[in-house]
Amino acid sequence: MAQRVVTADRQHLVSKRRNTIKSLLAGIAASTIGTQLKPTGRALVLVTSSGAQPSDAYTDWTFPTRVPSFVAAYYERWLPYSEKDEVFNLERCYFHLYALRGPDRRREEVVALHCDPAPLDVGEMSEYKMATHLHVKAARYPIGAAHICLDIGRFSEVCKSLSGVTAAMERGLKLIEEEILLHADALQLTA
Repeated sequence: MAQRVVTADRQHLVSKRRNTIKSLLAGIAASTIGTQLKPTGRALVLVTSSGAQPSDAYTDWTFPTRVPSFVAAYYERWLPYSEKDEVFNLERCYFHLYALRGPDRRREEVVALHCDPAPLDVGEMSEYKMATHLHVKAARYPIGAAHICLDIGRFSEVCKSLSGVTAAMERGLKLIEEEILLHADALQLTA
């Protein structure tokens, strides 16, 4: 498999990518969400948020969805690709959907949509992980641990550019919006 990298310069991440992420999540988010650029060492993380967050760990940050019994999280991790840290390689785009359970509204992960376009060394499984894939976390093992690839046959299209990754994530997020959140809302499900 040819090695592929999805890159963007720092200025694009600061000025344009943040708005793209907001647009990606508009159908899922209950209201306007913020997107922050959070440096972590030499890496840059674009992370969504809504108000105060429970910790400094960006992987814990969530925002309310259109369905009150669910919250979601989204972040992108970008690694330096140039020596001067002006061009970055997209390591991962991660979206997580959580149900809020019980009177204490504890988070329980339902589904995750991931894309890991940075080259991996995991053998034949790498194409399943590099393109957009679902983890059905609400299911028991082994389904909950499976990488259910949404882009079989479109790997080259997805992982060749940032626009390819964005389009693939958009398709996956639309699937989650229509097949999980809209059904939950229509049934007035309480997690």
